[in-house]
Amino acid sequence: MSTRTRIPAAWSLVATLLVAGGCDTLNVSNPNAPDSPRLLSDPATVQSIAVGALRTWYNTTQAMDPDGSLIVMARSHVASWNNWQIRIYTGCTTGPAPTYGTCGTTIGTYPRIEWQNDPTAAARVQIEGYWYGYYSALSSANDVLKAIRVTKLVITDSVTTKMVETMAVLAQALTLSGIALNYDKGFIVDYNTDLTTLQFSTRAQLRDAALAKFDEAITLANANKFTVPDNFFNSPGTAYDNKMIAQIANTMAARTLAYFARDAAENAAVDWARVVGYASKGISSGTAFDWVFKHDGCVNYCDYLKNWSNDMTTMRVHTRVAHLLDPVSQEDPWPINNPLSRPTAGITGSPLAQAVTPLSMQYITTGRQISVDTELVVVTGTTATTFTAVVTQDHPGPTTLSAAITKDTVPQAATPASMTGIHVGALVWVEDTATTQPREVVTVKSVTATTFTALFKKNHPAGATVSLTIHRNKGAQGNPQPSSPDKRLGDGTYGTGKFAANVTETPDADAGAGTDYAWSFDEAIQPSARGSWHQTSIGQVRYITLSGIDPNGTSAGFGPGPVVLGAENDLLWAEGLIRSGGSAVTAAGLINKSRVGRGGLPALTGAETAAQLLAALQYEQDVELPGSNVAPYYNQRRIDGLEALTPHEMPVPAKELGVLQQPLYTWGGGNPPNSPSAPAGSIAALRAAPLIWPIIEQQMLMQARANPRRARQ
Repeated sequence: MSTRTRIPAAWSLVATLLVAGGCDTLNVSNPNAPDSPRLLSDPATVQSIAVGALRTWYNTTQAMDPDGSLIVMARSHVASWNNWQIRIYTGCTTGPAPTYGTCGTTIGTYPRIEWQNDPTAAARVQIEGYWYGYYSALSSANDVLKAIRVTKLVITDSVTTKMVETMAVLAQALTLSGIALNYDKGFIVDYNTDLTTLQFSTRAQLRDAALAKFDEAITLANANKFTVPDNFFNSPGTAYDNKMIAQIANTMAARTLAYFARDAAENAAVDWARVVGYASKGISSGTAFDWVFKHDGCVNYCDYLKNWSNDMTTMRVHTRVAHLLDPVSQEDPWPINNPLSRPTAGITGSPLAQAVTPLSMQYITTGRQISVDTELVVVTGTTATTFTAVVTQDHPGPTTLSAAITKDTVPQAATPASMTGIHVGALVWVEDTATTQPREVVTVKSVTATTFTALFKKNHPAGATVSLTIHRNKGAQGNPQPSSPDKRLGDGTYGTGKFAANVTETPDADAGAGTDYAWSFDEAIQPSARGSWHQTSIGQVRYITLSGIDPNGTSAGFGPGPVVLGAENDLLWAEGLIRSGGSAVTAAGLINKSRVGRGGLPALTGAETAAQLLAALQYEQDVELPGSNVAPYYNQRRIDGLEALTPHEMPVPAKELGVLQQPLYTWGGGNPPNSPSAPAGSIAALRAAPLIWPIIEQQMLMQARANPRRARQ
């Protein structure tokens, strides 16, 4: 059970008292917001506050409140557990047979709902995480800049002072960007802001303020030579020089512009030429790099998003993404009903499509991949009694048992009239057609010239029908082992020995193993009563060493993890070129970096249409970016890819509205998904943020450290 389903209501009273008392941010006791001018006069302390501001931003950005709900809303990952209120917020869309919409069924379904922006609602926490985290980091950054720019504090020397100043401005930009991307309105606060006159700003104003801060950070970084110590990103780790900081700021500015759109109409209005301007100077320009922090098992730095999303015993990749990776074998939505039948006559292999007559046509539909024995075929057409497919191998017709079989708890020998086609691993259909004896399908364990052994759970008389099967995934629910052309999935194998068999429940890795994703033979890990749309066979393993099932055995995972990939900048750059009428050849080359370099897919040339390039680009966004951050949510939101009723932005948290004595409101569900234009107004209760966030953050870190495998609810 999640330990963070409720935040004590008393905190709202504390926030109210803080506002009523007229205290400023420096009067709040908080590790990230010093409580006396004396601390702000100490150079070492001020530098540590700058480090803390970036740490708070990182822990906020990668927290499962609300990242868990957002990535499931985006149908990037799935989980039906209600940790982080995932189940509450992730219903589905029903539709007609045979797929029944994204739900895949009409049983036990429920639609998406609005953000629960009520002080009595446990699920309000998802709205609060970003708000208090980002504003706490902003408060710290403002204090650093006040010490440097107002009191003229020197930190060691002029070079170090400029480095700290630049990082504080970057933290300001990052936090304002986080609010702009997620909320309908917020507060623009600097070190010299008069808090007594502070008012809400629109989300567009927040975006523009963030971009101005990114521009300022870029200018500072380009004008001053320095190296940022690795403790800013959790040491021992990566140290970034001033040029790399400028690249990071450019990438984050490009993200802010591109991801700001709440729907396709707003996406079309993005200044894509400006996105190109930023991304072309971002982290994939020149010598490309990923922006990396070190996840330390949630002692101080917690990439809880990777910790959960790459634990395939708890969370999996949505069938929408799995289907993109292998559209033939991985159906979307998750298939509840798979065919299980047998041929009524022998089949002679042919390179041409031919008609096959199964005993039953139930669930055999055009476009499905099915198996005739172990040969995979794709159904190209159907009638009431037949299907057509290219079947290249010979398959025997039905035979009969020469002697009766008695059910047993161990495999036993069966003697069919003909052994033609029966081999180890085959699925064999056994049925007494003269009686009401139910059929059963068994797996062949061994063969001789005249017999095969299998575990029989039913009695079968002499003369019972014996045949190889026509099936999909052995007739069971779910998707079979993949054979993806994308090297990031491959054949879905992963790991070796007991780890693969007992933890990830995957076949041992072979030459076709994928780099990022794996297929589990334990397909339905979510409680079935919570909805089949949460089931999937594919899990993410790209960041598994940072997860709760780290194969190295560390608690809650450990090691470097990218918060933004160089590939994300490439894709923003490419999208900007495509949407602004720039070079298609350059855009294709940028997409190819991950498409070909990591996926092994055919290269784009730039001769494709804009629509074809966008489709390839969006495939890369869906396949390459999951687990790094919540980009999948922003990307689905801005192309109208989210489920009906899904909120497209967050309201100001109820706690803040209560302090301001303003009415509660929300987005999504029966309300509009987002604001048409965010309203302004009212003095802020912002001063509560530095007090509340450290408590939220500490709960997150303590939960992860105390129970890395987590109790699921």
